Amino acid sequence: MLVMLARPPRSPADERDTPTTLVPPPWSHCYGLNRVHQTHLDFYSGYRKKFASPRGIAAVKLACNDSPAARDDDELTVYGVNAGTSELIYNTSLLSVAFFGSRGSGDGQFRDATGIAAAREGLVVVADTGNDRIVFLENIENNLRYRSAATLNGTACPLRAPRGVAVERDSIYVADSGNNRIVVMSASGSFMHDIKGSMPLEEPFGIAVISASDWNHYGSRFIIVTDSLNQRMLRLSLDGRVEESARLSEITDKRGGFFFPAVDYYSNVYASDTVAGCLYKFDKSLQFLTGPNCTPDWDIRLDEPRGLAIYRRFGQMFVAERSGATYFWIGTDVLNLDCRGEASGRSISLHTRFLLTEHSKVSISLETDEGDVVEVFVENQFMEPGRISRVFFVDRERLSRGGAKCKYILAVTAKPTYASRKYVTVMKKAPVRNL
Repeated sequence: MLVMLARPPRSPADERDTPTTLVPPPWSHCYGLNRVHQTHLDFYSGYRKKFASPRGIAAVKLACNDSPAARDDDELTVYGVNAGTSELIYNTSLLSVAFFGSRGSGDGQFRDATGIAAAREGLVVVADTGNDRIVFLENIENNLRYRSAATLNGTACPLRAPRGVAVERDSIYVADSGNNRIVVMSASGSFMHDIKGSMPLEEPFGIAVISASDWNHYGSRFIIVTDSLNQRMLRLSLDGRVEESARLSEITDKRGGFFFPAVDYYSNVYASDTVAGCLYKFDKSLQFLTGPNCTPDWDIRLDEPRGLAIYRRFGQMFVAERSGATYFWIGTDVLNLDCRGEASGRSISLHTRFLLTEHSKVSISLETDEGDVVEVFVENQFMEPGRISRVFFVDRERLSRGGAKCKYILAVTAKPTYASRKYVTVMKKAPVRNL
């Protein structure tokens, strides 16, 4: 995908206080390109195209471009809805883009399009909101072509203002906003069934689905949908039963909303907040992990983030913004580290708490303030994200060897298990209180 020139990754010393839940790809991976702005679109379009109200975004490895023997086989085709010009913008190679569509209600035209989804065989599906339909396209040899459109006219309930759309296991899931339901279609556009949920949906907006066996660590099968004027996010079973829910008011008192969701390899859930200008991350049970500070703060301020897309195989995330798009890799972070010591006979118990934002290989050790390791409690252990609470014990005599004035530090190191695993190591330290 076309992305903006960014400066090289900082050294570990520089990144100690930089959020690393999402990180820029290394310079060698994308030639320093990890963000698109109007300047880049001007260059690649010959000053003919403008970003105008970008919305949904989709990312896929096309089967026709897949080379199983290649070592670096993570170059994707990324599609973006440019609603203001009624076009789709997509890349035909790493450094070239193409455009499809115009304003109207005819073949290959859109009006107020919102969501987009794509499959590796070439299928591209667009929620053509203003035309009350779903448009089906196909990518043949890196060129988009119109195939058909589905309105569900003639059925008991035609589509009305569809907004979100997702493709999974040859099924199309549509957030049919005007009818307060989710519609499931076949890949040919035929109506299969609808989902109204065990809890009534209220103007559903964004949708994401995970059910395929590929790149699905837990074998999860669920739907994520945002609704209630973007104030609520639900996790539904495939038959519509509400399994989990989250409300914006539960995690922040600021204005905002859950707009476009996405699900990663570990079934973690992300949601964009266009109003607050940030992303939110939840675990697979919709337990909140982290929010506005999950992205690096060097030269990157998300500008009204809209559509989200995650290529689950490699943990690549694409974020559509008001005037461009940003490309991230999924990293990890250790937040709110705290450790309290408590004497108990000949041993000291260390009550440790922290928040882990991604599945990681974690090591935990006790050190002196001069950096000498006293004891290693955990080494390279796989941990799921969430609030971690552990108690470790150390012999009082081991601490006395450091001297009466010695201060002790608990060190937690986390390494992502995919995506950025070779490039990101996070180490956080906290003094042991009461020692």
